[in-house]
Amino acid sequence: MTDTMPDAYQAPAEDVYPSTTKPLKTQANATGDVLWFAEGYGWYVGAFTGGHMPHTTYWTYIPDRPACNNSNALRDCEFGRWMLTFAPEIREVIRDTMTAPFHAGWRLARQPNANH
Repeated sequence: MTDTMPDAYQAPAEDVYPSTTKPLKTQANATGDVLWFAEGYGWYVGAFTGGHMPHTTYWTYIPDRPACNNSNALRDCEFGRWMLTFAPEIREVIRDTMTAPFHAGWRLARQPNANH
């Protein structure tokens, strides 16, 4: 039997919505993000409230980040989560510059405060 379905046809994916259908807060993950798709760029993480990249056509759910078990893993998870607050196009540019200050602040915040 021959396949009569054209190669370009793709079955619609579940839980993928057009960008004209705005996501609700209840559809976002714990940090308020959904997964957006922009033509010419691909999938990227962004806030459910919008402000997304040009040519964004779709969005879908994104799961919460898994829990981190040890202090260094927790620090790295929190750094990654913080980096997601920056625009995708500058995220990789500032990652190396911001790693050391973030780690220093992380250590300082966990030291006992002698004044209290």
